[in-house]
Amino acid sequence: MAGHSKWANIKHRKQALDLKRAAVYTQLSKEISVAARLEGTDIAYNFRLRNAVERAKQIGMPNDNIERAIEKAKNSHHESFEEIIYEGYGPNGIAVLVSAATNNRNRTAAELRTVFGKYAGNLGETGCVNWGFKHLALIQIPRTIIKNEELLFNLLDECELENFELEEDPENYLLFASISKTEKTITLIKTKINYNCSAEIAYWPDNLIELKDELLIEKVENLIEKLENLDDVQKVFHNALLTN
Repeated sequence: MAGHSKWANIKHRKQALDLKRAAVYTQLSKEISVAARLEGTDIAYNFRLRNAVERAKQIGMPNDNIERAIEKAKNSHHESFEEIIYEGYGPNGIAVLVSAATNNRNRTAAELRTVFGKYAGNLGETGCVNWGFKHLALIQIPRTIIKNEELLFNLLDECELENFELEEDPENYLLFASISKTEKTITLIKTKINYNCSAEIAYWPDNLIELKDELLIEKVENLIEKLENLDDVQKVFHNALLTN
């Protein structure tokens, strides 16, 4: 029985990792397709697409998945897509930003409104919460890449960053660049330390709301998961600190 229990635990952990990996692949596939739809499928002339593909390769996404995401954009080139940031509130008044790419604003807004309402939140007006977020590019550099402290601080100085975190992530140095300097920063890092990094464009909250109640945390997690599963949604950002 003990052996069976051990195998069951291993199998469960593997299934959980597979599900997590699949979710990341899905998110990056969306990002690749949207970048290709909005700015063209030629990687040489589309920095956003090039960056998304680089991120996908870094996490081990198969080339077939990447090619399918680009092909999907080619097949829908006749559709008119636009990027929209929707804003709303979740349980306990947490602020939520939803990045979406859509060819039908009314459909997307209706789907978002339904999900927000079902999970104790509501879709808000433009400008209701985005003032509490900074629009930045996050670049993660593995600690194993830079072992010399002097080299690290020289790099931080030359990159003209908006902010950085050296202790928060046990595996990576977190560098925050302004959106307008993303490509320049990535190029500088590649030149200085010979590392092919990529950037994750995101909205980062100025302040976090700490949630400790398990039921409340579950409601927030359910809301975020359901929003992320909508076809038009690329990413979801919020200011909840979940501490269960």
